[in-house]
Amino acid sequence: MERSIEGGTVVELDRSALSDHTYRYRLVARDGGVVTILDPGIVVDALARLAFGLRDVGPSPGVGPVRIAFSLAHAAEIEIDVFDVQGRRLASPASGEWPAGAQVAQWDGRARDGQLAPAGLYLVRFRYPRGRDRRALVRVR
Repeated sequence: MERSIEGGTVVELDRSALSDHTYRYRLVARDGGVVTILDPGIVVDALARLAFGLRDVGPSPGVGPVRIAFSLAHAAEIEIDVFDVQGRRLASPASGEWPAGAQVAQWDGRARDGQLAPAGLYLVRFRYPRGRDRRALVRVR
């Protein structure tokens, strides 16, 4: 526990807690040598474990920037690429090491040459350790 004192209150922070575990903490008061249990237990539930994958790509159909929401079970090296229907890579909105959790990348709708991608069907590919996920995306004008 990491202890700090705020006014006359002692605060202990459990930095060893893992998000995928449930914990029970007791709230106690100590006055001199007398300990009083103030609460029989505070339960902190585990968070649902995140998996690797695309969560949302859109708006589709849409005209402006594209929001690419994805999740990572743990910190990992990833790549997000946008391809046209002929399989040509137009853009790479995200790559490199990203932290665990829910993440968002954005594609501004432009190809590598800086030109706006024309209306049409596109594929967003998300590559992560030992897997990949894909979503179709429709751009309109």
